[in-house]
Amino acid sequence: MEKTAIYEPQETGRPYIETACRRFKPSEKNILKWLRKTREVTSENFNEEATTTECYAEGYLTTRDGQRLNWTIDMGGSGFVKTPEGKYIYLVGPDIDF
Repeated sequence: MEKTAIYEPQETGRPYIETACRRFKPSEKNILKWLRKTREVTSENFNEEATTTECYAEGYLTTRDGQRLNWTIDMGGSGFVKTPEGKYIYLVGPDIDF
């Protein structure tokens, strides 16, 4: 995990989200559990289906074949993984436990 509890409001601030975001520090176990419950969607469907709170965590994972994949996951249960080639894999799933 590289960064947690990052809050970047796009519109006017939402105090209840900002408060929850301060506590948003998912563990590696929480992230892996969430990844197993997600499903991949297209970028178009991601915009329609994603629940975004403007509070997210960033990090990376290493695959069994040694690839490093960067991820960004929103507290609301949506996120994406970026491959070394620059491809984005869009994911939606449940809220993240933390």
